[in-house]
Amino acid sequence: MSSLLFIDSDILFNLLAINIKKKERYRIEGTTGDQKLDQLINTITKLSKKYEKICISNFSMLELICTLTRLKSQFKISKILIKLFETYDILKINENIIYFAWFIGSKYKMHSGDAIHISFCLINKINSMLIKDDELYESILLIINDKKSNDVKSIKNFFKNLSISKDKYKIFISALNHLTVIELLKIEL
Repeated sequence: MSSLLFIDSDILFNLLAINIKKKERYRIEGTTGDQKLDQLINTITKLSKKYEKICISNFSMLELICTLTRLKSQFKISKILIKLFETYDILKINENIIYFAWFIGSKYKMHSGDAIHISFCLINKINSMLIKDDELYESILLIINDKKSNDVKSIKNFFKNLSISKDKYKIFISALNHLTVIELLKIEL
């Protein structure tokens, strides 16, 4: 099985938004002049060596595009998308991820984006998640620490009025079981 790392879009944005002068300074001197930015670059560099694949979801790409647009930086979108496709594995959000996000979001009262990120990582058997967002981090810890999260009955009860196949139940239960092995990596920016 491949070793997979998920990088949250907030981190990607900070990494991709580094200006050329700071990148060049880091390459020559080993520092950008910003301690947190140096920590981010060092962390990503170390993780790139450890993991076979670094992945993001196509939903994370949408988050990046929307952030750039809100910051009136639409002109950067094309360049950043090309860089993302060259550097990372872009995995799609599929029906199983959306359905499982419904369950996770409902059970743990979280934002839709956080539910999708968590569902994405669990369904895809991601080994580690590199995140910045405190709320997402706390949500994941809540799910991991919830002793009832592996309750097959709660999944069946949630989907009882929908036409969900037994195969989907197996996928969702396997995803919940993956909570025991996923590693959370949190970075402060």
